[in-house]
Amino acid sequence: MSAPTFLRSFWRFVTVCLLIFATFMATTVDAIEVDFDTFDDLDRFDVHSGSFIGVLQGSNAGVGNSGGLSPASKVELTFNETGFDLSEPVTVSTYFKTSSGNGVFASPYEMASVYVTSSLDGRPSVSTYASVGVELERDFAANTDVVNAFIHIPGQIWPILSTELGYKLPPNTWYELSLTLTREADVLRQAVTIYNHGSTGLTQPGSLVDSFSSGYSDESVISNDSTLFAGFGARNGLVSGLDNFRLEASGITPPTETVTITPTFDAQRVASSNYPLGALNQTTLDIDGGSGTSFPPLEVLTEFPLDQIPANAEIVNAQLVLDATTSSSGIVIQAMGYEGDGLASLSDPGDSLTEFGREYGPFTSDSDIYIDLDPTKIQTLLGEASHVGFLLKSQAAGPYIRIASNESTTGIGPRLVLEYSVVAAPLPGDYNDDGVVDAADYTVWRDAEGGDVPSGTGADGNDDGKIDQDDYDIWAAHYGTVSDPVQSESVPEPNAMALAFLASVIASYRYR
Repeated sequence: MSAPTFLRSFWRFVTVCLLIFATFMATTVDAIEVDFDTFDDLDRFDVHSGSFIGVLQGSNAGVGNSGGLSPASKVELTFNETGFDLSEPVTVSTYFKTSSGNGVFASPYEMASVYVTSSLDGRPSVSTYASVGVELERDFAANTDVVNAFIHIPGQIWPILSTELGYKLPPNTWYELSLTLTREADVLRQAVTIYNHGSTGLTQPGSLVDSFSSGYSDESVISNDSTLFAGFGARNGLVSGLDNFRLEASGITPPTETVTITPTFDAQRVASSNYPLGALNQTTLDIDGGSGTSFPPLEVLTEFPLDQIPANAEIVNAQLVLDATTSSSGIVIQAMGYEGDGLASLSDPGDSLTEFGREYGPFTSDSDIYIDLDPTKIQTLLGEASHVGFLLKSQAAGPYIRIASNESTTGIGPRLVLEYSVVAAPLPGDYNDDGVVDAADYTVWRDAEGGDVPSGTGADGNDDGKIDQDDYDIWAAHYGTVSDPVQSESVPEPNAMALAFLASVIASYRYR
């Protein structure tokens, strides 16, 4: 082996060893933070049991005199964009500002809280779903603030641990209330911290006010639920401002969006190429199996544009909604899908016809019909077709149904309802497409080095169709990064970042 070849192999070996070591030192979580700087931030939460004065921009409502929330009553907000589980530790925190007054209450009242719940309906008192969290309470009789850890299970409330601060938190001061949940076998552990961040909230790091931890046998459903939600709350009179809600959890599920699409056209079609399509201004359309009110059978042809769906979307759910005006018993509607072009033609649906879904009657007149569609079949059309088309037909001869068309003035025409999540753009250096740049991607590059591949595939990080040193450099530069479909930030441990940096420095100085 020549000296240059040996040096190159040596530096690669050192780099890979350091980066693999960084992997074992790292704990990577997804983090979402909401700063409440615009009114749109409120749309990310389900608001319970109260209301807000609003998002107060440019005032002292938020940390650092920026936008923030000012509660007008006792209120709770549950973050509605994403769910998570407790397979890894979860941390929920928020900032709250103590009021200039003590409030006028005759008994202990909650000041601020953070929680994890199994329902978007928030934190229950006694209900059919579970939650676990911590609340800061002001006890007027004892003249002290109290920290209460709790768990709610259906029909019960379990206080887990309560500790008195021995004093009331000073007014006009920002505090951070944080809860971390960790599941260990059949025990759910809870760690609580409160930090003082000063009058502006900008004091970093904050000074510790109190901290404690507890554990209890997991007799609730909360730690076994695969879709949990996080939230926070406060009461006016005791709290004047809220800001900087933060959720840290591994494997946060991507948020979804729902869009309702109206058809480019819908038309009556006779089940024979010998008949022209019906006029596009008909107000009602018939699905008839023949031997009933018509022969040959009558079908409905309709196409929906897909330009509202991002190219990197992943379809989660799909439904075709029809408005029935009259119907016979026993009908089964088949939704046969195909690649559409937005043009009404007798040549539709062509040769690509396949069943996307069906719905069984009987149907009630003047009611909506929901046909569940196979989302994977619509997924295959994204980027391939401008429209998705449907041929709606009766499965059997005899039964019939009449539906409102998109031109109807008394009913609602066909609607395509798609729920989708946005998939993150390809991660540089992630050569095995598992969402993280790690040693496994180096193996993909090493095994393919020197080869030619279709541009942008495999370990071709720079899209030049060759697996070479440049692709290795892309992998090394992005080692440790994680794809984030929920547009949050990845938070690696400091040791991992330092090791990854050292490895990248070594990589940059190795012999070329």
